[in-house]
Amino acid sequence: MDRYKAIKKNKIPKNVSEYEYIQEEVQTFFPQSKYFQIHFQHCHENAEAIQQELQTLKKYVSNVEEKLERLMKSLDEQIKN
Repeated sequence: MDRYKAIKKNKIPKNVSEYEYIQEEVQTFFPQSKYFQIHFQHCHENAEAIQQELQTLKKYVSNVEEKLERLMKSLDEQIKN
């Protein structure tokens, strides 16, 4: 806990964040923090690919809706005739 006291007294080395300075203590109190760090890093790294996939799927749904709409109009015309 000496590191924690150093943080309270603002004696942290300039090139290190507070979290990095007390990382071992944080992981002792919150052992699953490493899991969440890896999970969020994975989400962040894959966010762009997922957004692109979502845009592709939206375009596909739009095309299917257009085709369905044309098909429905065609069926309506056939029923009227």
